[in-house]
Amino acid sequence: MKDRPTSTQECYNLTTRILKEIDTVAKTNNAKTIIVIVTALGEQSDILVEFGKENDIPVLDLSKNVGFVKQYCLHEGHWNPTGHKYAAELIYDKLIEEELISLGGE
Repeated sequence: MKDRPTSTQECYNLTTRILKEIDTVAKTNNAKTIIVIVTALGEQSDILVEFGKENDIPVLDLSKNVGFVKQYCLHEGHWNPTGHKYAAELIYDKLIEEELISLGGE
């Protein structure tokens, strides 16, 4: 079994290496990457947002949408059925905004 990261910095380094590799594979296949944060990570959310800016990867942080969290989370951060639908709509809107997908088969 591989050694697990023991510090926040090691976790950050591993996460960013993985995200960079995902982005490289996506670009190699004429695809684009987006990071969607679905649970409150505190300072880590801000770090991921900053990472996205630095690496030209769009980030959608659903945990910052207080209305979403209050209205659609049941317990322990799990979404109700309407929450899943709303999250899909927010993600779809972000994909359009960032031109990661096109409308009308363009």
